[in-house]
Amino acid sequence: MRGSGIIACIFDFDDTLGPDSTSMFLASRGIDTGSFWTVDVRARVDDGWDPSLAWLELLLDRSGDGRPLGPLSNADLRKFGRQTLDANLFQGVEGLFTDLREIVKGSVRGVLRHLQRAAGDHPWQ
Repeated sequence: MRGSGIIACIFDFDDTLGPDSTSMFLASRGIDTGSFWTVDVRARVDDGWDPSLAWLELLLDRSGDGRPLGPLSNADLRKFGRQTLDANLFQGVEGLFTDLREIVKGSVRGVLRHLQRAAGDHPWQ
C-alpha cells in the first residue's frame, strides 16, 4: 500500500505552544477567569457536564449583544490571535515548524502539515 506522502503533526495549542489562550481571551473581554473556571465551569461539571462542553456552552451563553463577551465574530477571534497569541508563544515555537519541515525534507519524501487543536488542561480537570 502506498501512502499519501503527508506527515501530520497535531498540536494542542493551550499550554503546549503557548499559554492558556481561552483564559487570555476571557480576560481580554473583562471576564474574571478564576471565577469562570473554578465556580461557573465547576458547577456545570459537578452537574454532570463534560468539562469541554461546559466551558464552551458558557462562552455561547455569554456571547452576543448585551452579554459579557459581547458579539463575537471570526474576525474578532483572528484579531485576538494575531495581537495576543502570536506575541505569547513559548520560546522556540517560532522555529519549531521550520525545523520540522527541514527534518522531514532531509529524511523522507513527504510534506509536513501541522494543525493546532484548541483545547487544554483547566483547573477543574
